[in-house]
Amino acid sequence: MAFALIPYAYGLDFDPELEMEIELREMTGLAGDLISWSTDVYAYNTSRPTSNFHNLVSVLSFSTNSPHPQESIDQIEALFAQTMNEFSEVKERVRELHDLDGFQGGMDVLDSPEVYVKGLEDCIAGFLHWSFETRRHFGAERRKVKKRRVLRLLLAMFA
Repeated sequence: MAFALIPYAYGLDFDPELEMEIELREMTGLAGDLISWSTDVYAYNTSRPTSNFHNLVSVLSFSTNSPHPQESIDQIEALFAQTMNEFSEVKERVRELHDLDGFQGGMDVLDSPEVYVKGLEDCIAGFLHWSFETRRHFGAERRKVKKRRVLRLLLAMFA
């Protein structure tokens, strides 16, 4: 993921060998999960013809032997909500651990974790917006899917 570029985008000093504090590593993993799972839901119809068993919707459909992907989407939705809550909880811990007065360029990423957290949030939001601005997942229907929040799912295929 592009999360490693966040410190550079915000002008933070960053040593790639430096070990990030556990909360920032945890938030990075949670952000990656949110983006990956969104991608899997959005890409399900387009990846389905290739029997993509790396897609979480396909994996869950296969594991429950259900041809109805909506059941898998519902599971992912619950997982997504839980992960968003975890992200918010860890973000609050980061706020409690660091009493900082805002961002100043040239600061170390560990001296300015709120900027890194903002970068993670921007990556998540940016990915979601990008998904509906391009034709990659929804083709010409992308704006309608975004507005109505409805996506017709194809039945699962099992080899």
